[in-house]
Amino acid sequence: MAGPYMMMSEPGAPVTHKLAEGISVNVWDRWEVLIAKSSGTLGDLIRILAMRFAIQAHDVFFGAKPLFLY
Repeated sequence: MAGPYMMMSEPGAPVTHKLAEGISVNVWDRWEVLIAKSSGTLGDLIRILAMRFAIQAHDVFFGAKPLFLY
């Protein structure tokens, strides 16, 4: 007869990747950027990322369809 086996564990820290000086991310990070739904553009998003996080967007995809290529 097999019984369930449960064990308490504490996972380690996620792998962190450095994007730029002072900016590092891991799989659990979430960046929220608020843009007007009716008048916001992809250009607005790229400008906000450049100003707030000091990073440049190179390629933007929606699924497998490219929306912006650097």
